[in-house]
Amino acid sequence: MDDTLTAFVERIGPFPKRTVCFIGLGPGDPGLLAVKGAVRLRQADVVFYDFGYHPSAIWNLLAPDAERVPVPGCGSSPTPAQIAETIRPHVEAGRRVVYLTGGNPFVFERADQVARALSGLGVAFEVVPGLTAALAAAAYAGVPLSAHGTTDAVSLAPGASDDEPDAVPPGLPPLARGGTLAVYVGERNLNRICDALRTGGLEGTTPAAIVEDATRTGQRVLSGTLDTIAAQAADAGVTSPALFFFGPRATVRPELNWFERRPLFGQRILVTRPWHQSAVLAGRLSALGADVIEAPTVTIEPPCDHGPMDDALGRLPDYHWLILTSANGADALADRMRHLGLDARALAAVRIAAIGPATADRLRTLFVEPDLVPDEFVAESLAQALGTTDLTGKRCLLLRSDIARKTLPEMLDAAGARCDDIPAYRTTIPDKLPDEIIRDLAAGAIQWATFTSSSTFANFVTLLGDRAPTVLPTLKLASIGPITSGTIRSAGYEPTVEAQTYTVEGLADAIAESGTSAP
Repeated sequence: MDDTLTAFVERIGPFPKRTVCFIGLGPGDPGLLAVKGAVRLRQADVVFYDFGYHPSAIWNLLAPDAERVPVPGCGSSPTPAQIAETIRPHVEAGRRVVYLTGGNPFVFERADQVARALSGLGVAFEVVPGLTAALAAAAYAGVPLSAHGTTDAVSLAPGASDDEPDAVPPGLPPLARGGTLAVYVGERNLNRICDALRTGGLEGTTPAAIVEDATRTGQRVLSGTLDTIAAQAADAGVTSPALFFFGPRATVRPELNWFERRPLFGQRILVTRPWHQSAVLAGRLSALGADVIEAPTVTIEPPCDHGPMDDALGRLPDYHWLILTSANGADALADRMRHLGLDARALAAVRIAAIGPATADRLRTLFVEPDLVPDEFVAESLAQALGTTDLTGKRCLLLRSDIARKTLPEMLDAAGARCDDIPAYRTTIPDKLPDEIIRDLAAGAIQWATFTSSSTFANFVTLLGDRAPTVLPTLKLASIGPITSGTIRSAGYEPTVEAQTYTVEGLADAIAESGTSAP
């Protein structure tokens, strides 16, 4: 994050004391969350959430110890007053409370009722609006709701109510005359809604459109007329969440439907990198249209004993080369140097080699420019590049994972170097994959899985357990490079794609260019 953006975020300020923050998530795309909403979620101690769909990217914003509390759906207990009573003790205890809801908190959500109840209890609140679902759905589907220079009206209305779910609200027909009507929660009432609009004076040829799963990778758009749209919805099996548009401008413009033209639209892709490293890959895949599910199959932890690394860092002038084979190694180096009271000046006595651009970039954040980065980002290429510098009798310090391959130190030893191969961090396996991801994998609802190291794949197989032989053949396997591909092949599977450039950017590009991205 550059200085300008950092300053912008910092201007949002701390979480107001003894205040509940109502945040609208918008219709589903996590990228549509307001910046202020993202900051407040990161600051929160407890999050009450009142919406069925929450991308993992939203939960990743929370602090590790933040508490999540689901609020039962509308039509069931508790009432808004009871929800407010549940929230109040958290506020009085000084906890920073967020109430997260879909869309816009004050548009067809019960957040306004909860806010009113909190106000009656003397609890302050603030509201971070979300992008109203109907407006976002139209923009993502290529439905321009108005035209420049006109006085077109846009009306938002529910197609049912909690009290009478099978009844059409009587005020719909007038809203649809002379503008565009957007109808929420109209799935079960669509035939009745269309009949009521015709009875109210709309022609059967009036344009109509449906946007299902708006702004998500499962988005579907149907375009028809008032006479045809109900039958089209039934034939297509349209389900909630869906938005319905009626009126002269409720026409899908193919040239404006940018969202579904992206190369990975409709693809659900599993990212198995550790949480703190997944953002770049997840972001690139999302930008290409994918629905990204983050489920780390490795965790990065400190070594069991810092002694060997601390001792080596205290003797840096004894080494000719310091070799780092991952950004995690660079992070571990920085952490231990801070602990030891060292700064970048301590590295002046040693030359530094980085396995690839990600590791080199991490070093640059420490104001350290690596002396060597190989053309190909694998251990073999790194060893060959180092070998051109005449390693005879030279001492090399390798700071790597505890499970790193032995290829690099063996090749350096063969070139005449003397290597100290010291674990800078441990690569471990999580307890399990989330239950919902296991269900989606078993159901074939995830098309791709990405692997950025041999350990991410090996641990994925371990975490699948008995399900691996049935799940893995249904997935397209994306490998970051030849070493990871070799691990996949040794398990009896073939990578669908392998990155030509062994980076997460190269991995995303390989998936997009594979020619197998259509659902």
